[in-house]
Amino acid sequence: MEDNDNGIENHPDLMDPDWQRHAEKEAWVELRTKRRRARRGRRLAWTAAALVAVLAVGFGIYRWRTTDHNETNGAAGTPGDVVATTKPSVLPEIARVDLARPFDNTPAQSWADSVDGLTVPAAEKIGTFSAAQVQSAYDKVKQSINAGQVDRRVVEGHDTSAYLALLSSRERDRVGPILADRSKNTFSAYVAFAADGFHLLPAGPKITGRLSARPGGEGELVVHAEYVVAYAFDPGSYGPVTSPADIDIFWRHQEDYSIFTSPPYVKSDAGLTAPYGPNSGEMYPVACRAAGAGYLAPWISERATTTGGTPATNEAAIYDLDQPMPTDDGCEPHSPTSTG
Repeated sequence: MEDNDNGIENHPDLMDPDWQRHAEKEAWVELRTKRRRARRGRRLAWTAAALVAVLAVGFGIYRWRTTDHNETNGAAGTPGDVVATTKPSVLPEIARVDLARPFDNTPAQSWADSVDGLTVPAAEKIGTFSAAQVQSAYDKVKQSINAGQVDRRVVEGHDTSAYLALLSSRERDRVGPILADRSKNTFSAYVAFAADGFHLLPAGPKITGRLSARPGGEGELVVHAEYVVAYAFDPGSYGPVTSPADIDIFWRHQEDYSIFTSPPYVKSDAGLTAPYGPNSGEMYPVACRAAGAGYLAPWISERATTTGGTPATNEAAIYDLDQPMPTDDGCEPHSPTSTG
């Protein structure tokens, strides 16, 4: 009878914890490489059994050896981890992730912690709007972005009361029912909701962006907003976390807001509108099934059965406002392309 102790699964190299950690990383590197080469909407099915098979085959193609690495072995976030000194332009394929600093080694590592970090030009008179009115408009739009995209009460708690309170009376009556109807994903054109069961890490969200203003019609000031919000999710029972891409989501927005005065508009129309425009935004990386329903969930939650979306044509454009808005996020279309 064959001695089961002589099987390949009991080989000393395969039993070595350091080798196992390295081989597991190699498996996820290959997964992400395939993900980046995949065409839009393509899915790669990776199961736990497939990962075990990669580990076993790895013995025949790779033998762990000590080399000079820029990262340490052990748990994520251990001393000795390397944080990029310059802001990366894309997410790393493999990087140690400290859950207390989930934006390290990402484009968001130096972004602001609140909407106060948005770049706003010095207020000056625009059309019939005084400099003070223009400054008030900038402040209202910043408050709206915070209440709809950044505040944890809306992201985790799905509480839209603060967001709706900022809108004009007539706009509130129009948008309120949209936000209350979760059977459609249309609410995601206005607010960011985490999927049920998912929670943000204590750090963040992070934000970068800019506002500008221009005259609209009579009694109208238009504020243009371009910004990116970065969310870091608690991986919970999902793992291993091998890159910030597993738990971080970046959502780029490009939208307009109008502020109307009364007169000439009726009193119920005076005030702030909800955002509108041809581009409601693109996000990456993201769990596609959740995104299809209008919610945010980290890519790691769908990693076992899907790539969670392949990168946009130019991933760097998700994070860089000086580049044109990407045309897709790697998932099938899931959110409105325009609002209003």
